[in-house]
Amino acid sequence: MSKNFLDLSNIESKDLIHELYERGYYTDLLYSISDVDMQLDNINEDRDKDNQIVLSQEQKKEILDESFSLDWYCEQMNNDLEERILTYTNN
Repeated sequence: MSKNFLDLSNIESKDLIHELYERGYYTDLLYSISDVDMQLDNINEDRDKDNQIVLSQEQKKEILDESFSLDWYCEQMNNDLEERILTYTNN
């Protein structure tokens, strides 16, 4: 990490994502707490008012973290990248 850390808290997420895209990162598959909120809303739609699920921000972060198996995703992505490079170069 750079020693020149900047406070980016005042920059909107969409602008930060755009900056990552401009730097060559794949940004179409980024998940956030808002995705957990969306799923929670979908679940709560079918529940009556007394049975609504309420989660704290920390619980939402934990759910998001626990939903990803980084080792598995990295292995899959690296295999796919290798296959596509070889296909692209006809090797």
